[in-house]
Amino acid sequence: RQQATSVTGLDISDELITLARQRSNEKGLSIDYRIQDLRQSWPHFEADIICAFEIIEHLSEPIESFIAKCDQIASEKCYLYISSLNKTLLAKILAIWLTEEVLGWLDPGTHDFDSFIPLDELINKLSPQWELIDLEGVTWSIKQQRFVSSASTDIHYLCCFRRKQNGSAFSH
Repeated sequence: RQQATSVTGLDISDELITLARQRSNEKGLSIDYRIQDLRQSWPHFEADIICAFEIIEHLSEPIESFIAKCDQIASEKCYLYISSLNKTLLAKILAIWLTEEVLGWLDPGTHDFDSFIPLDELINKLSPQWELIDLEGVTWSIKQQRFVSSASTDIHYLCCFRRKQNGSAFSH
């Protein structure tokens, strides 16, 4: 089994980078954390794994620009993980109205429904270079009082894509 030679974590938030450094140091992990605003510049390295959790619904650029930048840094055998709120009425009600306006879990205005990307649109835009290999939904469990994995992607989706090689996904 191959092991990563280096791990780099990027975030725009100084506070989150500081917390991540603290947690990785406590566990003896060697991770290069960088404060980086991906709206301004992208890293100059090749990535085997790209994680974009709760990013795409906050982009100020078209999703195509984000995908092109991922294509630029992705290695030939790269995996791309994306999680986002889906662009559905249910997501609008639960993720914006309930969590921002009613419960106050997030600041009002954190999410802009017009910026949400429908799952089928994301898959279609990624399909020339990326193959969807895993998909699941995330929903709130009233009984368990926490977020849980779900077959439904109506509110939130978590996708794993694998970079295609020569028009098809590679074998592993």
